[in-house]
Amino acid sequence: MCMLKSAKFKTESAGRGCFLLIAGFASLALLASVYAESVIGLKPCFLCLAQRGLHFILLAFAVLGLSSPWIRLAKRASVVVLLCACAVAGYHTLVLTRVIPDRCATRGQISDVRDFKKLLLSKEGREPCSTSSWNLGNIPAASVNGVCSAALLLALLRRRGSVQNEAKSLHGRC
Repeated sequence: MCMLKSAKFKTESAGRGCFLLIAGFASLALLASVYAESVIGLKPCFLCLAQRGLHFILLAFAVLGLSSPWIRLAKRASVVVLLCACAVAGYHTLVLTRVIPDRCATRGQISDVRDFKKLLLSKEGREPCSTSSWNLGNIPAASVNGVCSAALLLALLRRRGSVQNEAKSLHGRC
């Protein structure tokens, strides 16, 4: 038994700290988006809504990770969701800086490949993703979201590795 219980406790407490941080970030991002839409009157584009959806999923996994039997599942799922959040934020930033064309402002029905192509090329229906309506200083909120998501991903991965190495070294002492 030895130090194994101590390693398990350290693993769980480190995981909880990460999940509290992730839950706080996701909650703050969701509250900011509701404030921007309801109070300021900004209309979200498709990519803003996609980022918001990822934050809802991330918050759910963070809450799940706070209950100890589900820490491993929640960590793995959170890593996947954070990778997706980084990808969407990066794509959104590239659209905002006009590095790639805006294909977000489309809406319609898709029944075959031609309809999909027409939908991608049309500019009707949604707010365009290429206009940044909300900046923090001179930085678009999508970019800030991407940097924060990447930082959380690195913290989660780093914490996971250091706690596992410590648990292995404690297990070797027994």
